[in-house]
Amino acid sequence: MSIELSLKREAVNLEALQEELSAIAGQIVPVRYAAGEVSISLPDTLRENQVNQARRAILQHDPDQLTARQQAALDRQLQREQARRDLKGVELDLKAFEEKDEALRLLARKIAWLERELALLTE
Repeated sequence: MSIELSLKREAVNLEALQEELSAIAGQIVPVRYAAGEVSISLPDTLRENQVNQARRAILQHDPDQLTARQQAALDRQLQREQARRDLKGVELDLKAFEEKDEALRLLARKIAWLERELALLTE
């Protein structure tokens, strides 16, 4: 058997809510969200205070609160966007590498080629 909970919520960060509820239950708790309602099935081995804690977690859930994984992904995305802004229109000057070691010249040519390929993909 399991303990079924269904509570109304306007918005939900499923990953964050599942992480929090799973921590409360001590095992993975699948979270379903449809038509403005969060539904979960908790193990019937939970104590009453854990069930109440899960109910409070759903009711007080902040959908804008990110998990560590979500925050890291957002940080990487923001770094990529910043790098694009910083380097937009800046091309690698292969002439600057003419007097350098052959390996460095080859690396510069490969980077220039990759830049052109990426530019074509993002057009």
